[in-house]
Amino acid sequence: MNKTILLLALGCLAVSFEAAARMYQWLDSASGNVRLSGDPPPWYRSDRAGPRTLVFENGRIIDDTAIALPRDDREALRESAFEEVDFRLEQEAVKKLERAALREERRQQAAQAAELERFRSQVQEAPQPAAGRQTRETVADTTEGLDAEMVERLKSVLSDWDTQQASGLGKP
Repeated sequence: MNKTILLLALGCLAVSFEAAARMYQWLDSASGNVRLSGDPPPWYRSDRAGPRTLVFENGRIIDDTAIALPRDDREALRESAFEEVDFRLEQEAVKKLERAALREERRQQAAQAAELERFRSQVQEAPQPAAGRQTRETVADTTEGLDAEMVERLKSVLSDWDTQQASGLGKP
């Protein structure tokens, strides 16, 4: 009865893990508990002795280490199992890097938006030119209260903004 329930539960687990459809099952000799993992145990199909391991894929047994195989077949099964693990780990690392890059891009956009907002507020606080045409003196008067470093920073923000708008990244 216990084995039937265990196999039924294992079958349900295997079906529910579409991304990790392959499951490895073995008896933990230290605790006496059945262990399930999406990763092969270190001894799987190696020359090292280890507990009998059953491999399920989509609810069906596809390997049983109690069945002796020629060395080449054992090595091929082992290599295949660990290649899948390596591939999955690489995919997870790529996704993690993509998420970090997206967070950094959003952080930079927020910093640029904040810099632009500071610039706008400083421009609004600056004395407004007289009505009519704007002269060089009027522009100089507008930037008079700003130090050279702030003027350069504002030029940089405006340049970045123009680049984003030209490349279609910014939204008007």
